[in-house]
Amino acid sequence: MNVVTSGYSEQFNTELKESKTKKRKPRIDPLTDLTNRVQQMSDSGAGVTKVDLERYIGRNDLLRINYLERGQTAAKAVCRIYRMQVPPGVLL
Repeated sequence: MNVVTSGYSEQFNTELKESKTKKRKPRIDPLTDLTNRVQQMSDSGAGVTKVDLERYIGRNDLLRINYLERGQTAAKAVCRIYRMQVPPGVLL
C-alpha cells in the first residue's frame, strides 16, 4: 500500500522522483558555476554574504581559536644545535 502524505500533485511528485534518479552533469568550469550561483542569489533580492559563498564553495577556512597559541608552543620547541669542530686526538 502506497501512502502519499504530501499535498503536491502527482505530476510534481513524479518529476521530483525522476530528478532524484538523474545523474548530475559534472562541473566543467567551477568559476562559471560560482558566478551563475552568485547571480541567482543576488537576483533573488536576499543578497549574498560571505557565509553564502562559503556554503556554496563547500569550504570553511576558519581556524580553531587556539591556532596562534599552538603555533607559539610549537615554536618554543625549535632550537639550533651547533656541533663544534674538534681536531682529531683532542678530548673534551
